[in-house]
Amino acid sequence: MEILGMPVHLGAVALSTAVAFGIGVLWYMVLFGKQWRDAQRFTETQKKELGSSMQVPMIVSIIGYFITALVLSLLFSQLHITDLSKAVSTTFLLWLGFPFVMGLTCTLYGGRSVPGFLIDAGYQLVYMVAMAVILVTFN
Repeated sequence: MEILGMPVHLGAVALSTAVAFGIGVLWYMVLFGKQWRDAQRFTETQKKELGSSMQVPMIVSIIGYFITALVLSLLFSQLHITDLSKAVSTTFLLWLGFPFVMGLTCTLYGGRSVPGFLIDAGYQLVYMVAMAVILVTFN
């Protein structure tokens, strides 16, 4: 399929979306869930209610992962990136220059938890690199 005159492998985009979501489940439920909840300074009541209020954020996340994978795919196509190491290094630079910097700025100005931000930023880096690997492999 082509979008904006550039080839896109929608199967790879869809797989990247699913993998990002799966990594998120692992990241926040198994690996860093307790640390993340503690870093957010949630009350005990908020911690108990957290699971029941996740439907909308999960749907928005899935849509966001799809958009991220689609944009990465288009960018790789535009830049003619077909090499795994170039895809990963480009993705790292994109993550560093955009999600990391913007997230850190919002965290500091908003008085939010830096440890919580670092858990989130680490997740974003891991799922974006996973997307890059999938996209360059299938394209």
